[in-house]
Amino acid sequence: MRWLSSLVLCTACVTAKPAPEPAPPPAPPPVPTARPNAVRARATPFDVSVCAPAVSFTPLMGALQELLEYERARFEACLATPGSRDKADASADVNVTVSIGGAAVSVTPRDVTPEGVACLEAAAKRLTLTAAPKQVLTGTLVVAPPPGAPDPAVVLLPEVNALRAAVTQACACFEVLGTNAPPQLVLRVSPSTAVDVVTSADPLAAKLERCLEEQLAAHPRPSVELTVDLPLLHSGALQLSPDATPEIAEQQQQALARRRVALVKLLSARRAALVSSLDALATKLERKPTPALMKERRALCGTLFEVDDALPPALEAAKDTELAKSISVAPLQTCAAVKRTSAQAE
Repeated sequence: MRWLSSLVLCTACVTAKPAPEPAPPPAPPPVPTARPNAVRARATPFDVSVCAPAVSFTPLMGALQELLEYERARFEACLATPGSRDKADASADVNVTVSIGGAAVSVTPRDVTPEGVACLEAAAKRLTLTAAPKQVLTGTLVVAPPPGAPDPAVVLLPEVNALRAAVTQACACFEVLGTNAPPQLVLRVSPSTAVDVVTSADPLAAKLERCLEEQLAAHPRPSVELTVDLPLLHSGALQLSPDATPEIAEQQQQALARRRVALVKLLSARRAALVSSLDALATKLERKPTPALMKERRALCGTLFEVDDALPPALEAAKDTELAKSISVAPLQTCAAVKRTSAQAE
């Protein structure tokens, strides 16, 4: 039996299996390469009409207040950036006095920073206002931030403000628009790429896009991947922006309406001043019609004809029935002897 027990023991040795090795722990997942933050922000709307040359009347002839209102967008642009204001409801009085020697400007600020005051003063001086001899005109425009301007308490990325400022300084690019509505802009830039401007698929928009990309090629790169939506308005456009959001379309409509009404009032005030000057001149002509007085009449009548030609389409565009009732375009007897199409001697 001893041999049997040995056989059993040996069999057990042969058939026994070694204990399995413990499984190695799973390898940790690879750490993804760090990617710069991607930020999307909305900039304050920009009215491209401030890039167009200001309306210039020499002499101004009594229409200063109306001219300031017509150019309101230039002044509102000064209060668009948060750095121009201490509070959201900031405002300022732009006081302008015009004489034959030029214009004197002062600003009464209410929670407007020195930066905003300096911008308002410069905007008024760029209007190149002059008055007729012995004429002193005064006007005051109350300016508030434009619609969509952010509260100064809201902290925006400095890169967003810097990119918007760069676009607003590229006025030459907006000349291609003329009186066409502007496209809406999307600006993309990253630490490794220059500014990419995206607009609608419109030929004018494509020209604006290329021009802005060239102008912004040297713009400093941000530390993040930045996408900025920059809404554009155009107070001097003849129609609305086709690709604007409902909010921007409403702002554009309001800007167009204000500008068109302001133009009617500007032309009407200028016509009233011309009629007054011509009435006074008629009395002098009755006494002694000298060549100098007749030359002055031709010049004044020529300007009056220009205003009378501009008023009907301006009234039609304004679509303001009450305003139209208050505007008179009756022919002036003093100018009956002056040819509308010629500056030849009478």
